[in-house]
Amino acid sequence: METSHIQNREHETGHTRRRSMGRQSAEVSQQTKEAIILAALHIFAEQGFEAASLRDIAEKAHITHGTLRHYFGSKAGVWQAVVEFVLQRFAGALQPHIQQATQRQEDLLETIKRSIRSFLLVFAHHPEMAQLMLHEGMQGGARFDYFIDRFEQIDNTMLPLFMQAQQLGYLRQFDSQTFLLYLLTTGAAPFGLRALSLRFIGKDILADEQTQQHIDRVLATLFC
Repeated sequence: METSHIQNREHETGHTRRRSMGRQSAEVSQQTKEAIILAALHIFAEQGFEAASLRDIAEKAHITHGTLRHYFGSKAGVWQAVVEFVLQRFAGALQPHIQQATQRQEDLLETIKRSIRSFLLVFAHHPEMAQLMLHEGMQGGARFDYFIDRFEQIDNTMLPLFMQAQQLGYLRQFDSQTFLLYLLTTGAAPFGLRALSLRFIGKDILADEQTQQHIDRVLATLFC
């Protein structure tokens, strides 16, 4: 009886250890994927897709070339993962405001403004996203089409707020597509053109104060 009890306890201990190792392995795997995606976002933004190499991305992520290929297969696979990362960041930034707009009506205009601010802050915190958009937007082609097709999900997320703003009498100079284009070009692009912004305003647009002032100007123009 005592031997059986010891064996059962050892079996349970082994099972617990394997589950713990499995969780740790999953966490390490997720951390590795995120490191690759962030490194790839930087490399693609800086060099463009064609000039970027998997070895450069692997080196920046502090992993081997083989490990990168294990997770994403090809450069196109890494690039698509970067686009999905971008979409997740925007969805996470916008969703709280979408929920608030559907639940509370008394401060609807402020909710709309906060959603636009959150949208632009994602670009400010990750200026590589704007640079990636500019690279692909200059060349067009299949990657650009993929980027825009996936980015239309953001347009669909913003659509309820956009329609509510129009019902309040605002943004009537736009349809949903031209409104998104305005946000991407007038609102987001300056964060990816840091040197150009510095040349004209004499300050770093990615500094918190300058970021907020830029977004304030965009909102003042939209809701003057």
